[in-house]
Amino acid sequence: MNFESGILLHMGVNYLLTPPPDLDMRKFLDFQGALLDEGIDYGEARHSEKELNLRRANPPLQIRVLAPNPPMGQLLIVAPQPEDGLEMFGRKADAIVNAFSNTWPAQRQIVSCDCTIRYLYESSRDHAFEEIWESRLKQPKENLAIFGAPVGGGGLRFVMPVIPSSPEPVEIEVKIESYLKDPRKLYVDARFKWPQTRPSALTFEPLERLKTVDRFIEDKALAFMEASR
Repeated sequence: MNFESGILLHMGVNYLLTPPPDLDMRKFLDFQGALLDEGIDYGEARHSEKELNLRRANPPLQIRVLAPNPPMGQLLIVAPQPEDGLEMFGRKADAIVNAFSNTWPAQRQIVSCDCTIRYLYESSRDHAFEEIWESRLKQPKENLAIFGAPVGGGGLRFVMPVIPSSPEPVEIEVKIESYLKDPRKLYVDARFKWPQTRPSALTFEPLERLKTVDRFIEDKALAFMEASR
């Protein structure tokens, strides 16, 4: 695995909130104005009774505010195939949550928040699954013959449940898999979910949450794969 070859495939932060935001046309326009005040531009804006959806193509960004199932609402900020790096996306996400808070200033609680980052890496083998199966897990490829067909890809998934006694309880899910679009590459995907453990315990802080997930990938997930060297 070429650890220096990592490129960002996806970044996102997601918040479940209560009470849900009011998504009438006036608030839709107010939110657009608040985003512009924060320096966030977009190319397309759509409004419906239960969703506000703003997006742009370059650099990729999507903002969704939803109120699908009262008493819950949702704020989702995603960069599919980001081009401007984690720090810049995180700062934009900080600005977006400021715009959200200015548009809907009423007292609300974050019920849970989650953050996902996915990197793509070049494999040190002709097929990335070989690196996972043979190099990291030390398994002979002959063991896969039991399936009766070639294995085109696969990987590992780790789920670490919340530790209630932790100072900051979090559920972690990590995937290390071959990339089906290009079997010479593999991706590392980490998702952190912070549940609310007490009233008003959670805050937005998207940039800091992104940095926390990114450090975990660097210090834990990549270290796990480095053990195969």
